Amino acid sequence: MTVIDVNTGNTPARSTGGDILKINLEAAHEVARSFPCGIFPVIIIVDFIDMESKEDQETLMRTLGEELSRDPVKTILVDMTRLGLVEITRKKVRRPLHEIL
Repeated sequence: MTVIDVNTGNTPARSTGGDILKINLEAAHEVARSFPCGIFPVIIIVDFIDMESKEDQETLMRTLGEELSRDPVKTILVDMTRLGLVEITRKKVRRPLHEIL
């Protein structure tokens, strides 16, 4: 399992909702872009910056879903939990050890 924590970095602490959405959308793009590289295992939890707006949350989930759909390996965007954690599962692409031996 991999956990990714998105934060504001050098952005001022008093970022507006639009700034936070922009940061989260950029992070969603980078997370999805990294999937085909094979660096992520089967379960991924992403802790995006908290957003109060349901509309912004829906925009983020829709965008992340679109980005993940480009992955050639079956990837499922499960949901955003009440804590704001996004759950993603990815099909295992490696052969089992008993097949290798």
